[in-house]
Amino acid sequence: MNKKYFFSHRVLAMLLTLALCLGMIPTASAAQQNSYHDPVEHWQQASNRTNELDVNAIVTHETFYCATCRENTDFTVWRVPEYTRSGETALNRNVKYSNGMCIDEVTVGSLDAGVPGENAYYTGYHWTKSVCSRCGDWNSNETNGAPYAWDKNIYVLHDCAAKFYLDLPETVTHEYVDSKYHRTVTKGGTYCCFCYGTNYEKSSVLERHDMAAETLPQPAHGRFAAVEKCRLCDYTRYDYTAAKAVVASYYGVADGQPHTISVTDLSEAGVRTAIRYGNSADSCTMTTAPNYTDEGQYTVYYEITYTCDGADMTENGVAYVWLRDDMKITGARLRQRTDIPFCAIWKQLISMPSHGRSSPAPPMNGPSSAKWTPPRRNTARFVKQSARTHWGAWGWHIS
Repeated sequence: MNKKYFFSHRVLAMLLTLALCLGMIPTASAAQQNSYHDPVEHWQQASNRTNELDVNAIVTHETFYCATCRENTDFTVWRVPEYTRSGETALNRNVKYSNGMCIDEVTVGSLDAGVPGENAYYTGYHWTKSVCSRCGDWNSNETNGAPYAWDKNIYVLHDCAAKFYLDLPETVTHEYVDSKYHRTVTKGGTYCCFCYGTNYEKSSVLERHDMAAETLPQPAHGRFAAVEKCRLCDYTRYDYTAAKAVVASYYGVADGQPHTISVTDLSEAGVRTAIRYGNSADSCTMTTAPNYTDEGQYTVYYEITYTCDGADMTENGVAYVWLRDDMKITGARLRQRTDIPFCAIWKQLISMPSHGRSSPAPPMNGPSSAKWTPPRRNTARFVKQSARTHWGAWGWHIS
């Protein structure tokens, strides 16, 4: 026999009903965050006064006596600092309600409202409205002090009592003024712990820079930078000291004398220069540069350390010593780079006419039988000219 069970369907229906009921419970929220902040910094404008106060209110849940329920119930409370153009509260003009109604509940006055942060200032008062979470009546906790607001969606003006003020954390900033002074600005104040209306206190004083000196090496520029920076503000000044030594290679002849590279220290006063030499880049330990007398090409590695005010930097490099032989050919001094092609000079020598008494060349139309003797030539000068003519492209330099 088949049996039908409906228990599970009934449980499911009950759960769905419960979820629907929970979703119908109203919740309150505010556009402003509830952790401390100055409402001026997040102020939003709206089409009417109540909406503008709502969107900028600080929302809390508190317990009050409800005149409708006749017992203590939970209330949702909205509070907003009062801002006016004059900085004076509307209560000075007997205005107590956000719709402009005065204390006598007959006269309508001016709220003197403006835009906070632009043309309105905190007065030390705040606007408040509330709603009972049980009966839903507006301001049912204000029946004694503000009966006009009972069951009306309006705000009531209250004093921010001094006992509800808290101190703001003090902030100190430093603003650059000139090369000697900066301005120290101290900012603090107090705020109401309910509406967050804030009273600022600000003071400033001129103070001398608190300088800290530091020397920075700048090897790419060949200098040290003396940096003086204020510990409190952004002021910084620089002074530079040159640190440079010039190392020159040596190119010359092997004349039997010792030769080496030369070093010229161009560093300014205050810089100490120490140089070490070596036969490889990682073994610069000699305090004097090596000397060479024999023909050849020599490589000298060096490491220069510059020190200034406790800071140092290192420069590494290489220089050369090139020594060449000195050769002479028939009175001409030749600096050799490769083998000398003497055959060309020798051919020029043996083709020279013998020395004799010089005579003028025969005229073009003279007798063909006339004998002409070439002029005398200086052999050394001829050799030098020939060498210059024929061996310039071979890399010779002839003096």
